[in-house]
Amino acid sequence: MQLAATIFADGTPCPPAQRRALSKGRFTIALDGVAEVARTEGWVPHLIAGDFDSVSKGTLKYFEKKGSLLLHTPDQDHTDLEKAIAWCVLREARSIWITQAMGSRLDHSFSAMSFLRKFHSADRELLLFQEKQILRFARDQNLSLDAKVGGLVAVLPFPRCTVKSAGLKFELKDLELALGVRESVSNRAIRKKITFTVMGEALIVNER
Repeated sequence: MQLAATIFADGTPCPPAQRRALSKGRFTIALDGVAEVARTEGWVPHLIAGDFDSVSKGTLKYFEKKGSLLLHTPDQDHTDLEKAIAWCVLREARSIWITQAMGSRLDHSFSAMSFLRKFHSADRELLLFQEKQILRFARDQNLSLDAKVGGLVAVLPFPRCTVKSAGLKFELKDLELALGVRESVSNRAIRKKITFTVMGEALIVNER
């Protein structure tokens, strides 16, 4: 059975209900200091990964006794999140979900979005979750997405694309977009299923 993993980055903790929803039936990975939060909240990740500069030895020992795997990745040339995604890719994960990666650190937020592009594969689901939104990368492909009727939808060129849509209030009809030139924001879904044809590269955001 191929791996389906959820990575909890060391950002602002998501609400417990969302954590449970993103964990159900999946292999959970806590990055570094997230282990301290997990101990406080009373949940046990399958794997704790990172350079371990934000987690105590006591907490690591606590989870090791609980059965969690420990993966020490001291390499400072790559972020803990990047190393965790790479670990999943090496194990041929069919689905990788990321949460708690967007927040007060703009550099970390941008790198998290960049990793969607870096690790993109047509045969692997790679999604970045916010509390109410999902972010994904698309390259020269057709997509069919579940959407919330009335929910916000955006297409952000990364760095440029041409997009056609079906199911939006303001349909995109071979619209040319380019980073720093033109983006498509504040659109809304009018159906529970929306489709896109993307030529080029884009980040697609939809409210869930």
